[in-house]
This record gives sequence, structure tokens and C-alpha cells, in this order.
Amino acid sequence: MIWPWPWRKHDLVLNSWLSVTADAVNELISAEAGAITGVSRARARLRGRKPALRLVLWLTEDTDPHEVRRSIEADVLPAIRSALGITTLPTTLRLKRGQLLKPRSPKRSWRWS
Repeated sequence: MIWPWPWRKHDLVLNSWLSVTADAVNELISAEAGAITGVSRARARLRGRKPALRLVLWLTEDTDPHEVRRSIEADVLPAIRSALGITTLPTTLRLKRGQLLKPRSPKRSWRWS
């Protein structure tokens, strides 16, 4: 038996002849949000048949989170809604500070003699 993936991404059907993949929208939103001053990395996930956005932003240490949120609300989200031709886009915004990833220990090389 084949199990359906619970996290299946749905395409956005914009009109009768045009649809956009969720991955394309995710990349667009990530690029738009990543261009904001003080954002070092952005990850967007668009989910569901009725699209909902989950946006995670990594901020540099000296960035004002209120300013970043204002930029998202005033610039990024209206542009995305306009581009997709939708009136509402429920959004969850998560802001993180500091390191992007934990430092990794150096890889060990194993030699068999």
C-alpha cells in the first residue's frame, strides 16, 4: 500500500490555465524576505489547499526585529499577494537571532589497513 505524504505541497491554481508550484513561490518569498536589511537567511514554506505561509528569518545581531516585521508586512506580503492574485495569505513569522547552524566537528577520515 502506498501512503500519501502528509506534507504534500499543493500547486496554486491562479486561473483556468495557469498554476504555480509551491516550490517556486517558496523561493520567491525567501528571496524577497532575504533582501531585507539585517536578514541573513530566510526560509519560506507555503502549505495547504488554501495557502498559508510559514516564514522563518535569521537576523543579524544588531537588527531591530520590529523593523523587519514592518518590512515584511508593508513590502513583502503585499507584493506576494499581488503577484499571486490572492487577497489574504495567513502568515506565521518566526524570527531567530545569532548563528545559522551549529558548528560541526571536522570529518574524520577512516583508513583501513
